[in-house]
Amino acid sequence: MAQKSGSDRINYRKKPQQDRSVQRVEQILAAARLLIGRHGMQGLKMTEIAAEAGVPIGSLYQYFPERAAIIKALFDRTAEAVQEKIRSSFHAVGSLEEALDIICSVTDWYYQQFRENPADFEILIATETDRDLIMLNVEDSRQVGELFYNSVRHLLPEDFPVDMSTRSFLFSHLIGSAIRLAVVAGEPLGRTLLNDWKTLIRDMLFHVPAGAGRRG
Repeated sequence: MAQKSGSDRINYRKKPQQDRSVQRVEQILAAARLLIGRHGMQGLKMTEIAAEAGVPIGSLYQYFPERAAIIKALFDRTAEAVQEKIRSSFHAVGSLEEALDIICSVTDWYYQQFRENPADFEILIATETDRDLIMLNVEDSRQVGELFYNSVRHLLPEDFPVDMSTRSFLFSHLIGSAIRLAVVAGEPLGRTLLNDWKTLIRDMLFHVPAGAGRRG
């Protein structure tokens, strides 16, 4: 049997089109999220998901080739919510100082989301332990960074010497990493770590290194 490519194993085998199919996939994803929130990711089996969803195991495999595809579908929903939060938060940003305030506010929101929704946090962690899902996480960081950069680029001086597109990508990923560390550390240490990280964001995100020349 031919081995599945990376994209094949983490994507829908068959995307639902009709209402009945969409409803069945929703049942499957809701059941998987419930089990992850209840027991974590370790030991989660396709048979358990099918039983919790009340669907035949064959129906599960009709849409998802393996567990990683279910994790991706769940991660995509969390990623979409975060990206929508970025869009709505930055749509009318008027200064770089305001942008920093918003980033810190969104960071707090993101942290709280994971503390209140342990299933979402488990799903995020799962994307860091699978060779194909890792790239999904990195791509999400790139997209979030791009959303931020496009929201603030009009506020930067024309000769700003820093490649803010690349730096936005970097900070997007680092913010996610800092939040994961804070959640794992637990309160009150997690909150202290997060506050320290927000101070670094304010100090470093738009920082111009000494001696950096303005772009011509």
